[in-house]
Order: sequence, then structure tokens, then C-alpha cells
Amino acid sequence: MYKSIILFIIVVISGIFIYNSTVNKSFSDAYSLDALNLELSRKAKYSLSVQDKFKLYFGNNQSMDRYIELNTFLNMKVVEKTPTGYFVAFQFSELNFKNIDNSNIYKKMYIKPFYIDMKEDGGFEKIHFIIPKKEAKGLRQIVSKLEVIVLQKVKYELVESNNFGEYKAKYSRNSSVDINKSIVKYVHMYNVNHKIDLLKSKILAKVSKDASWLDSLNFKEHMKLFRKNKLFLNKYSQLQLQKSLSELDLTLDIFTDNRSRAEILSSLKAKLKDNKKAAAEEINALNREAIKQRKITLKKLIDELVVGENNALKYELISQYLEAFPKQVKDLNKYIVDSEGEIAMNLIAVLGSLKLNEAMSLLDSIAKNNKFHMNKIRALIAINGLQEPNANTINTLRDISLQRYSKDEVDLSDTARLALGAVSKKVDKMDQEDIVQELKNILLDSTTIEEKNIALLAMDNAGTKHFIEEVLPYLNTNVNLLRLDAIKAFKGVNSEKVTNALLDQLNVKNNEKAGIALMQTLSTIQKSTKSVGKVQYALANELNPNVINMMDQYIKSAKKQGF
Repeated sequence: MYKSIILFIIVVISGIFIYNSTVNKSFSDAYSLDALNLELSRKAKYSLSVQDKFKLYFGNNQSMDRYIELNTFLNMKVVEKTPTGYFVAFQFSELNFKNIDNSNIYKKMYIKPFYIDMKEDGGFEKIHFIIPKKEAKGLRQIVSKLEVIVLQKVKYELVESNNFGEYKAKYSRNSSVDINKSIVKYVHMYNVNHKIDLLKSKILAKVSKDASWLDSLNFKEHMKLFRKNKLFLNKYSQLQLQKSLSELDLTLDIFTDNRSRAEILSSLKAKLKDNKKAAAEEINALNREAIKQRKITLKKLIDELVVGENNALKYELISQYLEAFPKQVKDLNKYIVDSEGEIAMNLIAVLGSLKLNEAMSLLDSIAKNNKFHMNKIRALIAINGLQEPNANTINTLRDISLQRYSKDEVDLSDTARLALGAVSKKVDKMDQEDIVQELKNILLDSTTIEEKNIALLAMDNAGTKHFIEEVLPYLNTNVNLLRLDAIKAFKGVNSEKVTNALLDQLNVKNNEKAGIALMQTLSTIQKSTKSVGKVQYALANELNPNVINMMDQYIKSAKKQGF
């Protein structure tokens, strides 16, 4: 296998999942903060060492063992005091990788400054990178391990997050400076097909006596990652951070840069686009060279696929091949046009993972012209997952969403409408506004329960905050399916009008599905004394044990938050 496979491995071990900014939801009582005391222009230097030993499993007794190591210095400068904490600049120096192919590419990317909006308790509000999102995943995973929350408590529990999802962390303080942190379990995975077993996850940190961030940190973890209940990754990780007394290199970018937070963040956006293009070109150039040397062809890669086997790694290699040779994307069509089997299905999924105009064009063609109905559906689903859909792709979804003259066309139209809702989050504001209006019109023109169901689900995909007035009436419909759609659609929508409407639903006689969905939705929006009181009142009249349990959990959680 050629060198570019290591790119895949690095992405896997560092977290191939969507990352959200760290969230801290206290399970404990109200607390006061041990505020950090970071002085403006404060400079510090740390030695940092990271080791990962892991085994990847691909099915049919195929596996791969790897060990990688990173040794470097982490340099730090406090740039600015913010309303919630500090804006802090970081940069690696004397960066060395072990057992990583194409390490020069990663050195060029990892050596660039990155920035953290750090809260007064040490929490990471947001991490800002100059390097592209895909290439930053490994770096983000390393940096997220350095987050330690400092509260004036002997013991406390928090929910935090990393690339994989949200996890429950237990803290204990042995003294004013010694903090133990254990990641207990993942309470929410961003990818529903994934599950993590944490056999061990411990952090021992020493905070500076003057509360100026860390003196040292030691992290050890043993985790197993499962995909669809099958073991995919077994990984041992260690990280050591130690304040260094060696002389600062004042020529580093973060030390010579005197710009404000606003100026730095403004320039990041422009640089990110250039860095993304440069990184992709450099990686693809190395991949092209490796592919040529190994005399690998697209046909050879596809011929090696075996129906019924776990071909995840082989499809990843096909994806990397096409990123290196985008003009060959059109050649995939010959393997899709006359088949609707497993290989065709997975090749369509590969197209959906590629950030290439050539891939989008082929998906458009499959969705409109493929002779197999199922392949058209699959192409629309793949478009649904595109990160950066172009104008032609959006127009394809619009066209198909309006064609409803036969049963097959209705199926395609429904899928296109769901995809249209999902991609609306990934386009510019003007296109988003157009799609939002189209979805409003679709709901208005819907005459059957089935059509209204799809319209409400599409609105949910697009973000119900854009459709509050359109969705609210469906909370009071007699059609259980549509009422359930409306209840679920309001998850995470913090609006007084929505909250009051949902609380009113507690007085309605709910079946089990509706009752559970209602409590799940209420749990995702801002609690209040009023909401707790209404749930307590409804609890006295509830008969379903599962709904009772959820109401009880809601009340206990609210009380811990001081309501």
C-alpha cells in the first residue's frame, strides 16, 4: 500500500468525526470560579510529547499496527483579555515526528500559530486554526487534551467534548494546584454508528500557584472504537506537558505579532483558504508520485473489491486516488451505470466524500440519468452529505424536488427535499434564504400527510429556527406523525414562544412516543423555574414509566443547575 495510507491513519486516530467547540454543562451545584490570572503579553514555553500506539481492524482478520510519536515545544503568549476570559496564542517549535510518512507536510502545517479563546476557569471556548479543518483534526485532538477546568470544589463533574462527541469528566483536587481528571464515558457520540469503550482515561495536572494556567500535565488513555458494533480501533495514548525553563525563541510568529484578537481572526479566514489549497496540492502531489511509482490504477483498486467483505480501507484508497487524479472521477460511472449492487452503492458514497466539482457533477448525472432508481436515491443521499455543494448541485436538488408525477418520482422528490434542507446549512446566506423560502412553499403546497411529513423533516434538516411560525401549528394537530415531527424539530430552539408551546403540550394526553420526544426536546432548551414547575405538575398525572423516568431526570438536572 502506498504512502498516502498514512494520511488516512492519522485522520482516523486523531478523530475523523465532526468537532464542536467544547461545551461545559455542570452536573453539580452552582459554583464560583477559581479565575486564572493570565497577565497580558505573558510568555511561556512547554515541552510536549505525544505517543499513540494503535491497531486498526478492517474485517476478515485484517488489521494494522502502528506507533507514532510527536516531540516538540509548545510556546504560549496571552494576546488580549476578553469579556469571558483570555485570547491566547500558541505555536509549536522544534517539531519532530516519528514513524509518520510525509512528516514534512505535517511540520509545515503544525508549525503555524493557533489561538484559543480561553475562559477564566481554563475551559476552551473556541480553538482557531490557520490550517484546514481536515488537516487540523489531529492537532485539535492533541490540544483538546490540555483543557482542564479549575473550580473552587474538591470534587465536581462536567460534560465536555472533543472530536468524537460529548463525554462526562470527573474532577478532584488534592490541593490548590493538583487536579485529577478522569473521562468516565461518552454521553453523546456525533456519529450514531460509533461507540467508544474507555478502559482508562486519566489526566493529572498541576496548575501554577499564581493561577496562570498549567505547570504540567500527564495524560494516559486506553480506548476502543466500535463501528456498527464491530471493533475498528484499539488505541493507547500518552501525552506529557511540562513547563520549560529553556530560553524563549522570540523570533516565533506569536512573539513578533502584536495584532489584536479582531485583527488576527480577520486574517485567519483569508489565510485558511490559501492554506487549504496549498495543503491539498502538496498532499496530492506526493500521492500522485507514490501512485505512479507503485503502478496503481483505479481499475486495479476497484477490481480488488470483494462483495460481502469489509472493504473500508480499499474505498479510502480509492478516495485518495481520486483526490490525486480528479479527472478520473468520471471513470467511476462505468462501474455504477450498469449495476445497483454493493460496489456501486459504496462508490456513490465515495463520491459524496470527495470535495471535488468532478464528483458533484457525476452525482448530479447519476441522480438525473442513472437507469437504476436506487442509484438515483443513493446519489441524492450522497449529495445530502456534501460539505460544499456548488450551484449546479443545488439546482439539481431543486429540479428533482418538484418532479412528482409517478411513485418513483415522488420517492426521488422526497429525498431531494430532505437533502435540500441539509445542504442549506452549507451555502451562503443568499442561497440559504432562497432554500428556506422554497421549503416554506413546499409545506404550504403539501396536501397529504406524507408530503407534510417530508416538508417538516426537511425543515428540521435546515434548522427549525427558520420555520418557527410554520412548524408551531403542527404541535396541535390530531395527526400523531406530524405532531411528533414538530416536537422533535424544536430540539435546541431557544425561543420563549416555542418553550411555552412545548410546555403546553405537557397538558395533552401523549402516547409514549410523543411523551418521550417531548421530554427529549425540553431537555435540549433553556430550563427555568416555570418549566420545572410545569414538568413537576405533569409528573403527578403521568402513567407511562419511561416518560416518568425522563421527567424525573429533567427535574433532578434542573435542581442541580439551581432551578
